[in-house]
Amino acid sequence: MQTTLEQRVADLEKQVEELRQRESKRSVGAKDWQQAVGMLEDSPFAREAVALGEAYRRSQTQP
Repeated sequence: MQTTLEQRVADLEKQVEELRQRESKRSVGAKDWQQAVGMLEDSPFAREAVALGEAYRRSQTQP
């Protein structure tokens, strides 16, 4: 069974609509940062980021 161009376009439009609906249900607002706090807690990446931030701040305060 071969799919026609019209069927393919209809399928794509349906998928786009589903993605739009899924995206509109996402909670986006002022409190999103609260969900991100602690996500990288106690990971090597987080420790490296903290160390780099501290080193940068120290380099900015020294004469």
